[in-house]
This record gives sequence, C-alpha cells and structure tokens, in this order.
Amino acid sequence: MHSLLPQVVKLNHQANLFHHSQRIVVAISGGADSTVLLRLLWEFNRAHQFDFELCAVHVALASVTLPASEIETLRQYCADYTIPFHVLEEQEYEADQFDCYQCARERRKLLFQFAIKQGYETIAFGHDWDDFLETGLLNLIFHGTLESLRARQTVLDSTLTVIRPILTIPKKHILAYTRLNQIPVTQKICPYARKSQRETVRQLIRDIKAVNRAFLKNLSNAITAWHQLHPEESQKESTGFQKIELL
Repeated sequence: MHSLLPQVVKLNHQANLFHHSQRIVVAISGGADSTVLLRLLWEFNRAHQFDFELCAVHVALASVTLPASEIETLRQYCADYTIPFHVLEEQEYEADQFDCYQCARERRKLLFQFAIKQGYETIAFGHDWDDFLETGLLNLIFHGTLESLRARQTVLDSTLTVIRPILTIPKKHILAYTRLNQIPVTQKICPYARKSQRETVRQLIRDIKAVNRAFLKNLSNAITAWHQLHPEESQKESTGFQKIELL
C-alpha cells in the first residue's frame, strides 16, 4: 500500500469536503487515525494546490492526557510538515466524573471554541471506516436507527463544518500505512477503553463476522442506505452543542 490519498480524493468528490484557501483545524490525538489524517491532508494540499491553512490541535484532559514526551513527539511530527501545533488543556474533570461520551463532548467543545476564536471554518476528525460501522451498530442497538458518522456535517447553525476525510478507509489499512511510512503513534491511556459500549460493539462485530464474512459490507451498505433516506440527519451533530458557551 503506497498511498491512501486516492481514497481521500474520491471521498472529496462525493462529499465536497475541501475548497481553496480553506482554514482547517485537525484534531490530533496521537493515535494512528489522526496522525495519518494530518499527513494525508498535507499530501492532498501539496498535490492539488488548494492552499489550505492547516493547524493541528491536541486536547489534553486532566485524567487522560498523554505524557509530555509523547506530546513533544506530536509537536515535532507537525513541525516536520510545517504545521502549527497547539495543546488545549482542561483540568476541571476527574476520571471518575465522566464517561466516554462526556469525554468526547468536552474535547469537541474545546476544539469548537478554539476554531471559532481563531477564525477557522473547518474541523477535521480522523474517524475511519471501523468507526463508521461501530457507530451505526451502536445506534441500531441503543436507539433503533442506523445513523452514523457522516463525511461532512455543519454544526452550530453552520458556524463550523466538520469533515472526516478518512471515513472510508479501514483501520487495518491505516495501521499498515503508519508502519510503511514510519508515522509516530502514541499509546492510549484512556481508563474507559476496555469497558465502553464501543468496545462491546467491537467484540460483537468480531463475533458476527466469524459467522458471516460479508457482515461488514452488509452493515456498511445498510448504514449508507439509511443516510440516503435521511439526509436531514446530517445536521444533528450540532444538537448537543447549541447551548455551549463558545466565547
């Protein structure tokens, strides 16, 4: 596997992710998805001359932050591509006070605040195809819908646009890409990683795949069909953030 860029280009044609002179905050956790996303956006910009202004932002919550040495690795990784790197620190929460959903919500709130204050119009998240499948199955089990992550969504009354340029790329391909290109990947230290609903769904997917090897493709097709039938759902990501104090 020499490049994942063609899949990003294809998704851009389908979902209209990019435009010239776009100012993009790249959410970078240090995991494989976000570090590969940063490189692919840099490659896309260089190949297609869109004149992006990229900015990498890492959110460090008190209970789940990376060690200083790994944050410095991220800083150097961004410097290698001449991309500014910022760390947003939040000390208010403790590990026993929130779960995965609240943690993700707090991270997004800080990212949204930063983007608006600094005048960025777009936030890029490194969700991949595995995340797409897991989210759809999670919503089916707990909410009775097949709504999942979308490649492009507007949030906060269209104040910001969220894009997911690697949403069609399987995790295994992303991991292979990090090894091939010697991209640094940090180790997760999340205290909820092994007891979350998402981890339960990952195991469920593995179990069903053992019964039917076509399950992943079938699930993907079902989610895609749901999205086509419910295009208005693409705006719902903003719902949970309407009352956040941004400034």
